[in-house]
Amino acid sequence: DYDYDFSSYEEVKVDLDSVKDVYEITLKFTDPYAITYVADREWSTDQKITLNEDGSLLLTFKSRSYYETLSFICSFGSSVEIISPESFREDFRKDMERLAKVYGII
Repeated sequence: DYDYDFSSYEEVKVDLDSVKDVYEITLKFTDPYAITYVADREWSTDQKITLNEDGSLLLTFKSRSYYETLSFICSFGSSVEIISPESFREDFRKDMERLAKVYGII
């Protein structure tokens, strides 16, 4: 039984216009299930989806939230390759290395 006064809760909002860094992210998907999942959704109002001749899909969009976007990318695991920016690619690689160590792969 919880007695919490929600009327005292002050809503916190992030003013995205105040965030200075905007990242243009390009992701490559080769897994058919991931391609269908990504192609069927709107991830950003400025997104661009390209279906390549080799069957892969490129998703390009802008984001102002570095860690939220990196988390989103990590959720696709090995089904995604970060094409750009290099900072996302490097942080993803480091996360995968740490994960491999946790599971005794390396």
